[in-house]
Amino acid sequence: MKLLANIFLSGLAILACVSCSKDEDPVLSLEGAKLSVAVKASGTATKAYNPNDVNELEGEAYINNLAVVVFNETGTELLGYKWEALSGAEHSAIIADVPTTKAVRARIIVLANVPRDLLSTVSTYDEFQTRLIDLSSQSQTNLTMSSQVIVTKSALSEENNYLGYEDLGDQNVDGISDPILLTRVAARIDLVNISTRFAGTPFAGREVRIDAVGIYNMKTKSYYFSEADWGETEAPDAVRNSENTSFEDLLVNDGASISNTPFVHYVMENMKSDDHTMIAVKATLRGNSSYQDHTKIFTAVINAGGLQNGYDHNFIRRNYVYRLRIYFDGESFDNIPVTPDPGPGPDPEPEVDTNLNIAVQVVGWGPVMQHPVID
Repeated sequence: MKLLANIFLSGLAILACVSCSKDEDPVLSLEGAKLSVAVKASGTATKAYNPNDVNELEGEAYINNLAVVVFNETGTELLGYKWEALSGAEHSAIIADVPTTKAVRARIIVLANVPRDLLSTVSTYDEFQTRLIDLSSQSQTNLTMSSQVIVTKSALSEENNYLGYEDLGDQNVDGISDPILLTRVAARIDLVNISTRFAGTPFAGREVRIDAVGIYNMKTKSYYFSEADWGETEAPDAVRNSENTSFEDLLVNDGASISNTPFVHYVMENMKSDDHTMIAVKATLRGNSSYQDHTKIFTAVINAGGLQNGYDHNFIRRNYVYRLRIYFDGESFDNIPVTPDPGPGPDPEPEVDTNLNIAVQVVGWGPVMQHPVID
């Protein structure tokens, strides 16, 4: 029997251990070969939720199910797969006896939180590469994750096989003893702070009401995995605007900023599209006895200057959190005098202003544990 050994999670990055062994490519008897995978969510006190990671929300490290798919080395033949639901307070379980038909060099992919029937119609690696996941399936407690593609140099064996076990060293297949990273396919956008800078401007003493927040040009589809570790999964097209999240009495002024992260949204990777993912904020400068309310929709591309600001990418990449801080200043609105006898017509549609003042912090989603302890 084959052992595809231990997958480890840490925060929002997950560490997986997979198996294989031996240099020959023998064809097994009719019973075939089998793989087993043990899964352990790792974090503070082995909990899936790590309270010391300020970028992780509770549930974002859950592994509700695990799937393993094994192709031959070239990907032209499906050797076996298995999907299994996982449960338990600490989200640990074992997926055992993944059936494989041959003991040959293999191409292995490990996925978490995917549909039960995902692999039932897959026959080749190239076909699996084209499968798309929809953003609507992603939630705080059910985020899809995937490993890089593991192409073994050695053949699967009838003996137990290990990959990623630090304590086994060179006994691992191909001597690979470092755990394999399993990363989320989605990214997260947090609006963490809203403030005003009206002192010394015509709007001094005024306040702003936040009416709604949404995401423009969000990618709604993604590929399930990439060949590289934490590699690209961006799918073409599939760009649309999100539904707006509306607010009531969400007010901000120079003496009272909003810092409780009122808006959180998941999106798919969007690095190559000409339609860059944007934050959209509908806000109203509240009127007084002299001036009317003035409502505008402010937009800004998220992480347009990431490389310039010292991050490793521009725009939206999988498995990152984008922490947004916005502010309104003396250039954000207009002072519109109160009209003594306003006409009966409807209020004009708010104009769209692409000059939203925004600062973006790009952070890795959860700590990456490079050296887990293997039980």
